[in-house]
Amino acid sequence: IDRLCDAGELTMFGAFDGGELAGTISIQSIGHICNFYVKHSCQGKGAGRKLYETACDYGKNNLKKDKITVDAAPGAVDKYIHMGMKPTAPEQMVHGKCYTPMERLV
Repeated sequence: IDRLCDAGELTMFGAFDGGELAGTISIQSIGHICNFYVKHSCQGKGAGRKLYETACDYGKNNLKKDKITVDAAPGAVDKYIHMGMKPTAPEQMVHGKCYTPMERLV
């Protein structure tokens, strides 16, 4: 991850709650979200939404992308839809990974 960040291929953001890491999100230089996690005890408190919006804003303003993409795990599709993403294809299974490709215009 350090190599990707140093090369400008990946940017990571963190959310903190009282000095403790509550969640992380990464965005690749191509405008693709990955490594999006929120600690279970911090879910439903806005940390995930703030991380997501920060990544989307960074994609638009710094990476100059007109859309942000994500490969959403089956249990996360509804959450991404709630945050403004739309599926671009049906659920897929590639190399043992099940996901729904999604995007949001920014």
